[in-house]
Amino acid sequence: MKILKWGGVFVIAFAAAWILIFTFTQAQFSTSAPIKIFGYTTAQFPIYVFVASAFGIGLLIGFSAAAYYFIAGQAKIRKMTKKIKALESSLSNVDDELDKYRTATEKSKNQKEASSREKSDGKKEPPAS
Repeated sequence: MKILKWGGVFVIAFAAAWILIFTFTQAQFSTSAPIKIFGYTTAQFPIYVFVASAFGIGLLIGFSAAAYYFIAGQAKIRKMTKKIKALESSLSNVDDELDKYRTATEKSKNQKEASSREKSDGKKEPPAS
């Protein structure tokens, strides 16, 4: 499954690169022109420079967002792992206490049974003649 995923990513990236290369080699994209961005007029550059810059800036913003969510997700995983270990330790302690309680209960039950048997053995009825 992982190979198919990376194969799909490669095919999409290859197709995007092919489209960009053949689009930017056309005469319209080699023409120089100034562009007005938020009231600021840039120097004259070929149009493909502006398109490629916008694409690059978008990639940087996207990768930054992905890196942030990856790092935040890893931190959350570490936090949850610590919480799971603490809960497992607590559960282990409770299990140990429960085993001690069961052992103590069984011992007292066995002692009561033994003492009741001794009492019943001490009160033997005389044999009937």
